[in-house]
Amino acid sequence: MPGIKVKPQASLNYLAAVTGVAAATAVFWLSRAYLSPHYVSLLYLSVVVASATSFGIGPAVLAAVLSFLCWNFFFIQPVGTFYIHDPKELIALLVFLVVGIVCGVLAGRARLAEQMEALREANKLKSALLSSVSHDLRTPLCFSQR
Repeated sequence: MPGIKVKPQASLNYLAAVTGVAAATAVFWLSRAYLSPHYVSLLYLSVVVASATSFGIGPAVLAAVLSFLCWNFFFIQPVGTFYIHDPKELIALLVFLVVGIVCGVLAGRARLAEQMEALREANKLKSALLSSVSHDLRTPLCFSQR
């Protein structure tokens, strides 16, 4: 069947990012009497960065967009709509979205760089092992006879 093939692990990564945003929204909703909506944005950023460092760039961008939507729907007046009454809130939301995506991409790139370094190290070890085995196979065995 033609189409985009998604690895099962990648699907779980996206699901984990969605679950993280949903769990954060539930916690924030229950503590909304104690938190300013602007603090909520900072806490959502931690979910985005955690998604990036744990799951990669794609799940982090998804977490940033979902956080943006959840923050707007659940915490920005009027609550329960995607309408934004105050232009300052719109600016705050847009800044959050940009910062969230940038943080997610940067943290995801750092994760990729760590993975690439680990692959390079594994490749060096593999090459050293193959070189050693190859040398041993090329060297004739000498038996001394008395």
